[in-house]
Order: sequence, then C-alpha cells, then structure tokens
Amino acid sequence: MIEVGGVADDEREAFVHAFGAAFSHVFKQEMVDDLLQLFDEEAYRPFAARSDGQIVGTALDLPLELTVAEGVAVPCRGVTWVSVLPTHRRRGVMRALLAEHEAECLRQGAVASLLHSSQSGLYEGYGIATRRARVTIATPLAAFRDPPPDVPLQMVDPNGALAACQAVWERCRLGTPGFTTRPDPEIAWTLKDLGGFCVFAGDDGYALYTVDRQWPGPNAEFKVKVQELMAATPAAYAALWQYVCGLTHVVEVVANVRPIDEPVQHLVRQSRRVDVSHVGDGLWLKAIDRAALCAARGLPDPGGDVGDEALASLLLGAFTPASLARAGRISQGAAPEWISATVPWSPLEF
Repeated sequence: MIEVGGVADDEREAFVHAFGAAFSHVFKQEMVDDLLQLFDEEAYRPFAARSDGQIVGTALDLPLELTVAEGVAVPCRGVTWVSVLPTHRRRGVMRALLAEHEAECLRQGAVASLLHSSQSGLYEGYGIATRRARVTIATPLAAFRDPPPDVPLQMVDPNGALAACQAVWERCRLGTPGFTTRPDPEIAWTLKDLGGFCVFAGDDGYALYTVDRQWPGPNAEFKVKVQELMAATPAAYAALWQYVCGLTHVVEVVANVRPIDEPVQHLVRQSRRVDVSHVGDGLWLKAIDRAALCAARGLPDPGGDVGDEALASLLLGAFTPASLARAGRISQGAAPEWISATVPWSPLEF
C-alpha cells in the first residue's frame, strides 16, 4: 500500500537520496548538505510516498503566481522533484504524489498546477503552456545595426546581486504571459553556483554568464554561456546583448531557455547569424479551476470541445486554435478568440 505524507526531520537525507536514486544519481555529501537546506525554506513543501515505511517517491511543491495576460496573474502551485524509485514504478506512486499535490492546490486556492517535465507525455492532464529555445550567436559575423545604447553597465559580485536581480524579474514578470514569481532560494542557488559573472544595465536589466576560455590555435576562441538575461526596457535588452557579444575573444554566445521569438534577431544586420533552435516544451500546466483561468484571460470557456490539455496550450498563447485543430486536438473553428498577441515565455525552471 502506498501512503503519502510530509517528511520528518530525520527523513530528510533519505528523501534526498531517494530522489537521486530515482534518476540514477549518487549525490556526494556536499551536494546532499546543500539540498537539505531546501527543507529550511518556507517556499517549498516536501512530501513523500512510502511503502512499508520506506520512501519510494518524492515531490516538492511551492506557491507561484502565473502571468496569464499583461498585468494579470493568478495563484498557482508548482511541483518539482517528482521521482519514483526504479523498484516501485507502475504501482501508482506518481499518481498518489500528484493527487496530494492537486489536493494542496485546492486547499490553497491555486487555479492551476505547473511543472517542468523531464519526459514529454509523462503527466496526464497537463498541456504545454509555454515553449523555449536555444539561441546561438556567431559573434564575429553578427554585427549590430545600432551602436550600444547609452545605458550604464556595471559588473557586480553575484553573491550580492539577489535583491537587484529579483527587482528586475518582478518588473518583467507582469508584462509577459508565462512568467511566474520566483522564490528567493531559486535565484540564490543560481547565483551561488554561477561560477561566472553578473552585469547590470542600470537598474533595468542584468545578465548572468560564464566564459569557456578556449585557445585551440594561435587565436583565442572564447564561448559565452548566458545563464540569464533579463531586461525591463528595450535599451537595457540591447545593451546587455551587445555587451556579452562584445566580450574579448568571444566567437560564440549561447543562451538556453529563451523565448522562441527572441528579439535579438532584429538587432543584428544578418539575422541568420542568430540561430534559434532546439525549440521544445517549457512550462506544463494542468487546470485546477478552469473557470477562474478563463476569467483571468477575459475569454469564455471554449467548452467540452477543448479539453484541459488543449486549454493549457491555448491559455497563454503557446499554440493557436488553428494549430491544435490541424493536429486533431480540437474541432475546426473551436475557440477562435483564444489567440494571444504575445508569445509566452517561462524563464524559471523549478
């Protein structure tokens, strides 16, 4: 029999190791100690599935607000760390964990459940709410159309940047469907493990990045990996992209988890030098209170012809009604008003 409940203090380490074992990972003690700190954060609620007293499945959930339209956000709950030991698969463990998560959504008044999936099609009832892409820029060939904006740039210590990063995030959040609130521990973890640099464009944007310093021949060929680039104004956005592309010896800039309509394509003279690829699913959503979600979007519920998974793909504008109709997911002509003027983007991976 599978029982689901909270995690006692003396079970925390077993919980972490069970999560690691589910993904064939053996955590070193240093990593275990870091992960155990999550239990001290009010943002996360750990719960476990047990069989005969042994932890055989894990999950964490957390409160989030999701922007569904410009200036409009709704209460949701995210779920992460969902895992089942290989010895206990196909026994209803995941189903029991998700049932507890959805019950918590109802208890807390959350209108939707949100998650990121390590495997598509794994979670029944969830639909793709946002998509993401990888952006690769061949910097020697991607000349920018205009000079850098007159925006002050400043490098800061990542370890002291949490409050300023969160301030920019909050300014961006309500303007883009798909954005969620970001608990402080999420950005704190990113900054702690960055091993790179943080630059601010005034108070309007920031970039977190690392540099792979390669010297394969007589010339250096450095490659930049952008961990985050957030900007609340067009000027800050342009300034930060020109900054990372203009770093000394850099031949390539790569950024993951970017919007599929990344505007930097329009800032360069040769747009083909900006490769937007690896387009895939981002945020997955399951409606808990369908009526509240439709009301927040200011649109009528499209009815039984549009199931919950299809509604999730329409809600923020990840897909159009015509696209879903061509795939046979909804009927031709259904939900014609469910079209968004903004391509959704969810940069937080929890």
